Amino acid sequence: KMQHATAERERRPSSSVNDAPAHIAPAGPVNTGGTAGDAEPRLINVLVTPKLSFALRLQPGWKRASDIEEDALRLAFLARFPVKLRAEHLTFRCATPAASLETGTLVYRIGAADVSEDRVLLSVLSELDKSYTAKFEAALERARADCLSASNCFQVVADEVRTAQEATSRRWESEVRSLKETQGKSQKRLFLLEQERDTS
Repeated sequence: KMQHATAERERRPSSSVNDAPAHIAPAGPVNTGGTAGDAEPRLINVLVTPKLSFALRLQPGWKRASDIEEDALRLAFLARFPVKLRAEHLTFRCATPAASLETGTLVYRIGAADVSEDRVLLSVLSELDKSYTAKFEAALERARADCLSASNCFQVVADEVRTAQEATSRRWESEVRSLKETQGKSQKRLFLLEQERDTS
């Protein structure tokens, strides 16, 4: 019985593979030689240009390149970029649709609706530039808002300090005026006393 339970546990697939999101490959090196019982999911390398490739997580129903859905290719392609891109117009056409997925690498030609073939990558770069620009502009706007908020807070503190200084200045002016009036009365009384002494 103990041997049977151990065998059942060994045959049970790893939950970390089954729970991972479909199609989108995790970070790290591409593993193209795994089996269904491996701890890491099977990935295939998709080559678009000699310098542009991405990893695609294989699904159980896929046997050949023609079995791969285009939506899965779009999601995997977008996952390699740190910013969001518009990709609904992109199309992927495999150079060898009958090829087995055991090859480890598939070559695709990327296309785009209403864009000539020689300008497809240029349109992707343009979308990247727009996304980065929007990201930096949003960050700049947040920084500007933070500076404005800090400036407003500083202005409030400065107004409070100025109000307190003005109140203190008025109080001291009042006290100085009162002291001058008292001094003037004392000098007048002293003058009268000196006159009385001189006349007596």
